[in-house]
Amino acid sequence: MLRAVQVPIGQLGRMLWEQRRDASRCGLTPESAAKIAEAARLSQQSVSSFILNAATTAAEQVIAHVDHVLMPADQFDALLSSLDVPDDAPTLARAASRMRRFI
Repeated sequence: MLRAVQVPIGQLGRMLWEQRRDASRCGLTPESAAKIAEAARLSQQSVSSFILNAATTAAEQVIAHVDHVLMPADQFDALLSSLDVPDDAPTLARAASRMRRFI
């Protein structure tokens, strides 16, 4: 349900100018702004809530993609079995064979 709100002309002009300034900062075209406004209206959200929800969802997807590694089962099995076979570590072997003093 829409409500009528009285906004003084000076404040309305300032609000419109700030919206236009913020939109230009992120490269928002009038077409994109209209599309976002329509989607927000259809989902019964304010434009700012719609944008915040969309950005949060996108951020969660990116983070989940980075946090989880997907691989085929045979590749995973090869990875696990490779952990049981020690690699040659000549530098470590030399360091371990040196005399050490314990205090």
